[in-house]
Amino acid sequence: MTYKRTIRCSYCGSAGHNKSSCPDYKAYIERLRSDYGDEYYLVARYDRSKAKRANAAKNRSCSYCGSTDHNRRGCQTLKDNMAAYEAKNATFRRSFLQAMIQTGFGPGAMIGQRSWRGGNRLIRVITSLDWASITFWGYSNHHFEARKPSLVGQSVRAWQVDDLRFPDLQDGIIKKGEYTPNIVVRASEESIRRAMPVGWLDGAGDTKAIFSAKRGLFHSIKHSPLDLSQWKDKIPGL
Repeated sequence: MTYKRTIRCSYCGSAGHNKSSCPDYKAYIERLRSDYGDEYYLVARYDRSKAKRANAAKNRSCSYCGSTDHNRRGCQTLKDNMAAYEAKNATFRRSFLQAMIQTGFGPGAMIGQRSWRGGNRLIRVITSLDWASITFWGYSNHHFEARKPSLVGQSVRAWQVDDLRFPDLQDGIIKKGEYTPNIVVRASEESIRRAMPVGWLDGAGDTKAIFSAKRGLFHSIKHSPLDLSQWKDKIPGL
C-alpha cells in the first residue's frame, strides 16, 4: 500500500500548503513591507524566493521530450512510448518462453558446462532465472544461475554460482560450440511455467524503472527519438 505524506505549513500549521504559498504568511510579509519597506530582510528574502520560483516555472521543461507545455509526469509521449516498450517486450518474452520450452534450457534443467579452463564438462543445475532482466534489448545478458547438483537448495557463496546466458540458436535448436552448454536433463514446460512470475508475459514489471534511469537507454528523447525497431521482436535463430 502506498501512503501520501500530508503537506503541512510550517508557519500557520494548516495542512494542504507549505509556507511559500501560505496566505497568512503572505499577509504577514505585506504588513512588514508596509511598516519597514522592501529592503527589510524578511521581505527581501520572501521576494527573492518568489522570483526564483517564478523563474524556475518559466524555464521548466519536460525532462523526457523537452516540451515546455508540460512536465515529465504529464508527458503523453512518455506514456505512449512506455506502452510501446511493454508491447514489444511482451512479444519478445513470449519468444523467450517458447525458446526455453522448445530447448529445455530453463529452471530445473541439468546441463554439461565446460569451464573457461577447458577439460571435461561440469554438470550443473539451472536453479534460478532473473525474469525481470529478460528484455528485447538485453536478452544476451547472463539471466540464469546454475550450480553443482550437490549445492542445490543450499546457501552458497557467489563464486559457487555460475552465471549463464541463453545459448545461441540455429533453426530453433541450440547452436553447438565448444563452450555451449549441452542439455543432460531437459527442464519441463511445467517447471518453466511454474517458475515464471505472474504478469511476466505482459512485458511490464520494470518499465518505470527502465525509463527513469538517467543514464539508461530510454530516459529521454530530447536528442534522438525512440526507435524500437532497432531491436528484434524474438530471440535470434528461433
